[in-house]
Amino acid sequence: MAKVKLDGFDKTVMTPDEEYYADCVRVNDRVFVAAGCEQTKGKVIERGYEVIELEMSEFRKVDGGLSSLSLRLAGTARPL
Repeated sequence: MAKVKLDGFDKTVMTPDEEYYADCVRVNDRVFVAAGCEQTKGKVIERGYEVIELEMSEFRKVDGGLSSLSLRLAGTARPL
């Protein structure tokens, strides 16, 4: 497998106890994060984003994260 280069990306290093919370979803200037991740939340706020915390405890039990539960549509936003 080829090694992925992350040069040029703004990286945030997570502590082992908050690895689950690295699964965030950014939408414009807002970032959805799992509730309970104070260190991760602080790091996102430091970067100037508004944080929206979501209760994910039931999804976490079955290894579900924010990105796997999101639906991303390409193109111009329009009402559903």
